[in-house]
Amino acid sequence: MMSGVRALRARMHGGPALAAVVAGLLVAGCREPRDNPSPVVLTHEAYVWQRAWTGAVREAVAAAPPELSGLRVLVLEVDDGKLSWPEVAEAGDAGIEALVATHRPVTAVVRIAGSRPIAGLSLAPVLARLDVWRNAGVHVVGVEIDHDCATAALPEYAAWLNSARVPAPLRWSITALPTWAGSPALPRVAGAVDEIVVQVHAVRAPSVFEPQQARRWLTEFARAVPDRPLRVAVPTYRVVVRNAPLAADPVQVAGFVQTLARDPIAGVQGVVWFRLPVDSDRATWSTPTLRAVIAGLPLAPELRIRLVEQHAGVFDVVLANSGSLDASYPALRFSGSVAAVDLVDGYRAMDTRQWMPPDRIAPAGSQRVIGWATGQGIVVDAN
Repeated sequence: MMSGVRALRARMHGGPALAAVVAGLLVAGCREPRDNPSPVVLTHEAYVWQRAWTGAVREAVAAAPPELSGLRVLVLEVDDGKLSWPEVAEAGDAGIEALVATHRPVTAVVRIAGSRPIAGLSLAPVLARLDVWRNAGVHVVGVEIDHDCATAALPEYAAWLNSARVPAPLRWSITALPTWAGSPALPRVAGAVDEIVVQVHAVRAPSVFEPQQARRWLTEFARAVPDRPLRVAVPTYRVVVRNAPLAADPVQVAGFVQTLARDPIAGVQGVVWFRLPVDSDRATWSTPTLRAVIAGLPLAPELRIRLVEQHAGVFDVVLANSGSLDASYPALRFSGSVAAVDLVDGYRAMDTRQWMPPDRIAPAGSQRVIGWATGQGIVVDAN
């Protein structure tokens, strides 16, 4: 490029018009090529992966955060030839009522064990179940297959996806492993479906999520199937692997999602969160955390200890976390004219006034009575 500019300059005779042309060429030559499109607004959905649809699960589904444009609900598991149906099943079921109440599109997900031969598997029972859902008022928009297929078996998987395709207007989608990106069979798999959700969490033990690696994986996958709409599945959970706790760090995940919106990867249209927060599920982020991450809001805990008087000189001790991140229980110190204190949840008394905290988490958005105190002019401080 520079040798060409020097040659052009050697032929110049000082005219202003020619100088302007050369200046324009120089500016254009100095620009870096843009492979990525302009910033995008990503869509957000969430997986509902519970087998038992407890009251807490139903409440979470019915009152899913408004930032979520859809839910992807586990409807069937296939393992060793056995079919396992989660509890959201029959007409009139409370789980179906929750799906109706959520007022948003629902994608039914079929999980097929990676080791299971997929040839010959029929989705007729799933389609019959979805007819029940639709008749009950659920807005069913698609079927997704979650099959961690071995890379060597992708040609057979592509053939099955073509043969098993669900009828229009249902969207036909799959989850995919980033390791498929190097397979020559991937375009055939991608051509058999309408959409692919690329899973970038829990791919390599012992990590749950590593943002730089996730970005590389997603970029490689998108380049391998440039004509296919993609979404990316990211985690909201914690697990224990080999006695070591591992967790999806909300700050890291938020940075990944914000970068994906600001500097998008061609073809990637949205995020699917694994999984939907449920109040009884302590292994996932709380709803305030997920909402803050999606909205790009500051992420921080905000712990407060309050004394709420129930009778004269008798107080409930209330621990509240009004922030957007979970926080560890704090140590507490009581001062003033303290007659007695009794705390629960694993607090340990050093003496009447000083209490050591348990190894316990106060979820974002939570409030809990953790004990009582009696006396006059009591003040409690958290450390």
